Amino acid sequence: MFKVGILMPRSTLYPTIGLDILAGIKEALTYNAVFTEITLITDNIGFATNEQEVYAKAEKMLLMDEVDMVVMIADLRITEMLQPLFAASNKILLLVNMGTDIPENWSTGATTIIHSLNFCLNAKLTGVLAAQQPLKKTINTIWYYDAGYLQCFSMINGNQKNGGSTAFYHITPLKDQDFSLQPVQQFLTENTDVKTVLCLFSGPQIHLFYKEIAALQQSHQLQLYVSPMMLDESIKKEVTANFLSNIATGFVPWHSSLNNATNTIFKNQLTQLGKATNYFSVLGWDTGTLIQKIKHQYQQANTNAAQIVQNIANQKIDSPRGWIKIDPSSNYIYAPAYKAICTNNFDIIIQDEHLDMEIEFEQFKQVKINLAETSNWKNTYLCI
Repeated sequence: MFKVGILMPRSTLYPTIGLDILAGIKEALTYNAVFTEITLITDNIGFATNEQEVYAKAEKMLLMDEVDMVVMIADLRITEMLQPLFAASNKILLLVNMGTDIPENWSTGATTIIHSLNFCLNAKLTGVLAAQQPLKKTINTIWYYDAGYLQCFSMINGNQKNGGSTAFYHITPLKDQDFSLQPVQQFLTENTDVKTVLCLFSGPQIHLFYKEIAALQQSHQLQLYVSPMMLDESIKKEVTANFLSNIATGFVPWHSSLNNATNTIFKNQLTQLGKATNYFSVLGWDTGTLIQKIKHQYQQANTNAAQIVQNIANQKIDSPRGWIKIDPSSNYIYAPAYKAICTNNFDIIIQDEHLDMEIEFEQFKQVKINLAETSNWKNTYLCI
């Protein structure tokens, strides 16, 4: 029996994040007819801020539970200490997250795969898109929590490297009760030539932002360029009443309307069981697909973890996102990005697929980050 350890997160922002990812994993394994051949052993690592606890739980799975691989839902910073352990144990660490950080060094451990929704890359493309506006000045408005991750840097950097110019920064407070866009309103009153707003919010502050920006958008003819979480269709019920027509656009890693066979299968599988189809379950489905491919390597009598990673790298793997691919030089997974726009009912329409993702990802890997100049938060994005 193939054993998989899964280290789950906890979140107050999105309480079902772990359950949705796990549901996606299970349904992918079920669809691929391998669920009954796999033992899943789960544990919880909370917000993934305690390095000693995370290390101890991963070590227990390797040494005591004797798993064949570990899936860890955590951000980059917490896993750097684990790669030597997995290399020495000849086991695969499949790190799963939203993709809101950029590594200081793209050289990953030989037995580690970094699987994400590529939020940083999508945010960068959104920033580039905003720079194509005739008026180059932008307002950057960001929730304090989101500002602690490099998705923020990616959006602004993409904008500025392509001709955009930041005229005003506004970071909203951590606590929802202190939320206000009054400084943005004041700036717009004094600077009528600024029409472009780069926006980065998650959790309840998405709803607060859309509610307060509506009147400003109408009176100042603003164009909003937003982060992937702000185009998450699951928030439709909360924001529809406050959303104006065609005011937000941005790049997303997935949407339920994508016309590919795997997305149809994914939606059918989860919907039949009453499970959510969202970013998290998509992330889980792709994780389950990767588990199945790794298990297949074991069935072929290949138990060399580094060789397994090499064997499944650089091949397009079917996904609800269209496809995913492991970059062989970094062991990071990348996938298509889609330009999305909203209608007045917060109906999200996919306009285009970015057609140069191979080139975009290679360029993205050239971005250099000095971690001394970042928050260096270790907690998993969306887990507070």
